[in-house]
Amino acid sequence: MNTPGGIFTRDQQRWVTVRPDPKGPRSIVFTLAGPRATRYVEASEPMRTLGPSQGNRPLGLTRNGRIVASLARLPTASDIGLFEFGINPGAAPPRKWEIHHPTGARVDELALSRQGDRLAWLCFTGPTASLPILTPSIQSGHGNSRSTEELWLSNLDGSAMRRVGAIEIAPDRLPYADAYPMLAQWCPDGKRVSFIYQPTFKVPEALYVVAVE
Repeated sequence: MNTPGGIFTRDQQRWVTVRPDPKGPRSIVFTLAGPRATRYVEASEPMRTLGPSQGNRPLGLTRNGRIVASLARLPTASDIGLFEFGINPGAAPPRKWEIHHPTGARVDELALSRQGDRLAWLCFTGPTASLPILTPSIQSGHGNSRSTEELWLSNLDGSAMRRVGAIEIAPDRLPYADAYPMLAQWCPDGKRVSFIYQPTFKVPEALYVVAVE
């Protein structure tokens, strides 16, 4: 289970987040039981093999309980840096890898399945894919071009990547952050992915659930 900025361990006894450090990201552990419940209990040494860090975001747990997090990236990037690490004594060293989206689309969101083995990607394609959301130049010069937000799936290592489907974004919605599907999450069964989306100004945002198997 994950919450914004942190991950609960499988036994629900600890909550782990990742803090930036010039020498490499650090894991910060809070305990949820005992006399120090809800208090900070441990900080790791900087994970130097990962390099300087800013904006790392925990995504979830692997099958064997190691924590997966994304590395900071440019808002227009199609390359995603990921790393995993353990917090138990004797855990294997952190491991880092990079995944490249095959179409070069701008990756807006990334979600790890509850089973810890697959990723769901929300990716923007269109003439403004090289620009971050809310870039002023989006508002002019691209009104007649087709822009879409696509849902892709892959294994945790980036293999078996495939496109599930796409939603066309209306040109007048492009400058607005809430025009894009957001808050992607896997359903617990690992067979569906959900996200929030507001297709037009005339309707409220709604929850969409997509079968991916």
